[in-house]
Amino acid sequence: MPENIFTDYASFVVRHGCLNRWFFTRTMRRRIMTAGFQELARQWALAGDWELLRCWMDERSPLNFVDRIHCPVFIVHGWHDVGMPPNEVVQMFDRLQVPKKLYLGAGGHDGIEQEEAKGMREALVNRWLDHWLQGQDTGILEEAPITVARRPGWDHVGVAKIPVGESRHRLHLRVDGRLTEAAPDGPTIPSNINNFPTDPDYGLAQALRDDMVGVQGALVREEVVFESEPVTGELVILGSPSAALHILPNRPDVQVHVELYDVSAEEEAVLICRGHLGTRSAVAGSHRLAEVVLATICHQLSVGHRLRLVVANLNTTFAYPYFTHSCTRLFHDDERPSHLILPLA
Repeated sequence: MPENIFTDYASFVVRHGCLNRWFFTRTMRRRIMTAGFQELARQWALAGDWELLRCWMDERSPLNFVDRIHCPVFIVHGWHDVGMPPNEVVQMFDRLQVPKKLYLGAGGHDGIEQEEAKGMREALVNRWLDHWLQGQDTGILEEAPITVARRPGWDHVGVAKIPVGESRHRLHLRVDGRLTEAAPDGPTIPSNINNFPTDPDYGLAQALRDDMVGVQGALVREEVVFESEPVTGELVILGSPSAALHILPNRPDVQVHVELYDVSAEEEAVLICRGHLGTRSAVAGSHRLAEVVLATICHQLSVGHRLRLVVANLNTTFAYPYFTHSCTRLFHDDERPSHLILPLA
């Protein structure tokens, strides 16, 4: 019964083309999975040999050995784990061919917790163990295989699968900063995702050394923001949102970060989930579609709330930025309609 499990170690060290901050600032320094490997990992990171990092870590990944697991499994994981989002946990759960249960909700490294959710989690764990170790009929096998805590509240919902159903809600990015169901009907001026270093002496080596303390003074975070109209009915996201962004880079090294927020009528913004994509081999002057998969989540948007989509060049909470100058065009016209896709329960 693993808790806070991360199943794909290759993704844990280099996730979607970006060095994972949690791996270098926490896991490696605690020598978890990395005893004797710290200096070599730093050398490979600085040399750009990121595929070596992935290969080194991949062979130990639990996701590779699902077919060897024959005992009943109950996975416990938090929605908001900073270093280890639940996406790969869901993949592993889907592949298991044994009696299984999954709890997704409270916990995670950002400290989000709630006493009632903690009690629910512990009760489910106890019932699972009572059934399989004590032979008691606790009724847990008759329930839905997955229990999720629906955010921002903590009500728990049983579901058969993530995502549930085939409902997909598409919202288009518009040049005027709106998110709309209607697609653009003509040409528009693209937006810019800029990455401007302001300190040429600060780079990845320094960021690895000081845990990115100096990044704020060495790079400018720039945002392009899009917002929807207030929702008229309750909207429940269950699964992994994704953003399909049509971009035109002018340099090989490009990072795109996508953050999705729940904005109340009082303008209070709460992060729903986020994701990123990095590439060091973009073809300058060539259009490409950047598909950014956000973290799996169950989130209920209340009536009157709006969705806010932020597209940025960096997010140091999760990934080491690129320290090279770039200007990437973001298109949102009728020919290249960038959009957000929401999986709805």
